[in-house]
Amino acid sequence: MRKRRSWLIGLGLGIALGAALLQLMNAAQSPAGPTRLPNEPLSLEELKKQSEAKGYSLVRAGTGAGKTYSQEELDAAVAAAKKEAAPAGQGSAEGADKAGSGAGAGSSDDAAAQPKTLYIWQRATLQEVAHALEGLGLIDDKAAFIKKAKPYAGKLRVGLCTFSGQPTYDQIIEELTRGKN
Repeated sequence: MRKRRSWLIGLGLGIALGAALLQLMNAAQSPAGPTRLPNEPLSLEELKKQSEAKGYSLVRAGTGAGKTYSQEELDAAVAAAKKEAAPAGQGSAEGADKAGSGAGAGSSDDAAAQPKTLYIWQRATLQEVAHALEGLGLIDDKAAFIKKAKPYAGKLRVGLCTFSGQPTYDQIIEELTRGKN
């Protein structure tokens, strides 16, 4: 290694100097003028040009033109529009409600009785499974379910679990630990 030491030093210096010269040549080829740093904020004119190029328009805060709404204001406006629309179509809607009241009650039961499926993936943790079960509406309290299912956490089986109705925690645990093909 000592014999090649000067050769290796020369090689390293050559690579470093070559990279520095390449950067210098690239800087010389770039257009002359003020260059922008990547995190430097845009001026108002530049911002307008870029927003118009992408199909957006800028609205100055506090101006009446192009009023913008917050999510709460939008939700309130939608609710008010629904209330206004309900009395206008109420006459025809009443007959439809009376005629379909039996079918409407059955459809809500059908929605509750429809089977819900959950895929248990490999290396799924009990917390992830509990979060998914809560998202499906099968459990209400994640912490209580995790406490009840903790002894079975290592026995979760990969595969598709199917639940119908509103199963108990024991039925859910039994389905999660059932051998699947």
